Amino acid sequence: MINLNVPIVPGLHIPLLPIYLQEQFILFLEQVDKSKFELKQNIDKLEITIKV
Repeated sequence: MINLNVPIVPGLHIPLLPIYLQEQFILFLEQVDKSKFELKQNIDKLEITIKV
């Protein structure tokens, strides 16, 4: 495994996606979080219904 040290760091190329793709990805993640939250709520409601 190669160690990362100060002389190596400046020569590293770190590719970045265009900003519009980064923004699209953020929107996707926000939708995933919303979906997970809604699913959790529905599961909780179902569990309450089953217990009654």
